[in-house]
Amino acid sequence: YIEDIARPSVLGRNPFDVELLTCGGGAYHKRCAWAGIESALWDIIGKIRNTPVYKLLATDHVPDPHIPVYASGGVQYAWYDRPEDLIDEALRHQASGYTAFKFRKGSDWARDDITLKQYIPFLYKMREAVGPDFALIQESMSGFGGTLDEIIEQLCPAMEELGFLWFEQPLGEHEGAIEMHVSINQALPTVLVSGAEKMLSRFEMKEWMDRGAYDIVQPDASIVGINETWICLLYPSD
Repeated sequence: YIEDIARPSVLGRNPFDVELLTCGGGAYHKRCAWAGIESALWDIIGKIRNTPVYKLLATDHVPDPHIPVYASGGVQYAWYDRPEDLIDEALRHQASGYTAFKFRKGSDWARDDITLKQYIPFLYKMREAVGPDFALIQESMSGFGGTLDEIIEQLCPAMEELGFLWFEQPLGEHEGAIEMHVSINQALPTVLVSGAEKMLSRFEMKEWMDRGAYDIVQPDASIVGINETWICLLYPSD
């Protein structure tokens, strides 16, 4: 696709015409191709202007190049073996200077016969281990396997009590999921709800923001490109 479609369409063109040259759509991997080209165009523009891209994007304010970062993990721990590996991982990140940790749900729950009732006490152990001032972020990777009612009645109150920072992608972004996410968001008055990592455009994300399904949008610049990410992140402040 890159060689046959994308490359011929941009060769010899003005690299400053970023949106015009990279508005190609299509499925996930095709969109990723255009996002890569867009990053290259911004790189060219930055070199021509002798200015970092983050400064070029700051059109109405002086940019702050310092942002808080969080550790992201919890992929490999196994419920059938030693789930405490996740707590050990959190403590290692905390010791290295991180102030926040985002983690996943571990190995396949259906295979390991894990339920939310078994998982929630583990979250309390995690909070006890890292202390009250270390931010915890839960990523479900599009679902825990429980029902919507179980998430709202069991998991949401626990996350509120434990002071989680945000809940990422509680469910998949399938048909009817907006209403489900709105219900989850309403059950989390202080914990933020985030998502949109796999969406392909600002137009997909806008409805979720307008409906109150997400407090935080997390567009992936390697999928939608720098421009689309920039616009999406500016939207809530407009």
